[in-house]
Amino acid sequence: MTAMLRFAPPSGQTHPLEATARPTGTPFPPGSARLPLGLTAAGPQLARLSLATLLSLLLGLLLAFAPAAPALATPAAVAEITLVAGSVWRHPGEGKEQALKANDKVFEGDRIVTGSGAVAHLKFIDGAHVGLREGSELRILAYRAQPMAVNLELSKGTLRHISGEYAKKSRETFRLNTPIAAIGVRGTDFITGLRDQKTFALLLEGAIYLSPGDCRANCPRTLIDLPQTLATMDLGGRVETRQIDPAEIRNLVGNQRLAQAAGDPANPRQADTEKNRSLLGKLPEAKDSVEPKDPRPALVWSRWLASGRLDESFSRENAEMAADPAYQARITNLYYTLWRKEDSGSWTPGGGTVSLRLDQAAARYYDGYLNLPVTVERGSLELGLNDRSFATRLEGRLSGDVPRGLESLAHSQTLIDARGTIDTQGRFVSTTPRVDVSGVIALDKNSAGYLFETPVLNGNLQGVTSWKR
Repeated sequence: MTAMLRFAPPSGQTHPLEATARPTGTPFPPGSARLPLGLTAAGPQLARLSLATLLSLLLGLLLAFAPAAPALATPAAVAEITLVAGSVWRHPGEGKEQALKANDKVFEGDRIVTGSGAVAHLKFIDGAHVGLREGSELRILAYRAQPMAVNLELSKGTLRHISGEYAKKSRETFRLNTPIAAIGVRGTDFITGLRDQKTFALLLEGAIYLSPGDCRANCPRTLIDLPQTLATMDLGGRVETRQIDPAEIRNLVGNQRLAQAAGDPANPRQADTEKNRSLLGKLPEAKDSVEPKDPRPALVWSRWLASGRLDESFSRENAEMAADPAYQARITNLYYTLWRKEDSGSWTPGGGTVSLRLDQAAARYYDGYLNLPVTVERGSLELGLNDRSFATRLEGRLSGDVPRGLESLAHSQTLIDARGTIDTQGRFVSTTPRVDVSGVIALDKNSAGYLFETPVLNGNLQGVTSWKR
């Protein structure tokens, strides 16, 4: 029996399809498409189509209507490194670790680690600033505008955080976690870290609140809104607060100099300088010519942020100096960095005795409430380059109107009188009790600079200096 089927092509005409039962083993006509149940396509159109052709047509239709695969988006950077002193590493969520240098980018999921004696400054896309102390580890869990979220994790060490636009626009989106506590902000400048199985937070400006780090809903919060308040939270979530003596800040965050980066001959910034040099090639030497003197200064002070800046006009922006591979950050604190020009050699000890004169200085008296300018009137700096020693003295007084109780500072007097040693990189290490002097000598030994700090009455005397032959 032959069954007649009808096939309607696009033209509207119909053609018969013949279903014929064939005995087992009977071959199909060459070129015919084998259909289920032993059916063969007998129509004049389909008879010409092989099985391979039909499959090709079907595959083409599937590909034509299949949704296009989305392109892989390149992740956007959330921060830039503005300062590196010492060994600082980026550990991405996926990929190989990277030694960081100024102007490098940082992304969500990255873990930033600072080595011994190192410091790093980061500027985020919303204008926030983070300064990492040595031995710190910061992970950027989230940092985005849509949906707005800032989530940082400090697993060890110490950092300073100055809020950006995200935290100011939506305070609830900001969270900085430590293994013990979580910190929220209200347009804030604060220092936090881990010490003795506690999280500490020192408020400098604005307000913060602490809550237990393992709490996720309806968490108890302790508000800190008085500047110079130190708050600590222990493993049990207990919080203690008190007003802090400014002299105690050094005990919490380490020496006020924050970092004296060890000299590293394999420093990436120096390597970049050598690379640029090699790209220029060897220039022909002019006969009987004198090599022009490099007009750039051997030492340069730069400021990190306007907050806490002294009354001076000689410092530059940190970002400007970090972009110049000829300079290395050698001394830094919460506000200032001293850069040394090192593209023409390295420090060599020796050189006899050198006397330097005071070139520039700025200082202040600060007790947590009063912030008063101090005039540095005169000073001396003696360098014993052979026996690696230094001695310095500054004289000055409070500027302008003197508040009651500080009358003794209104008259010219000795501000600091300190001695110390010079290390193998040409840096000062103070040995005078209660006087912190942290500085460095230029490679040509014709100039120097140092930060200083010493307790005076109920506050601290702080300042920066520059010296020349």
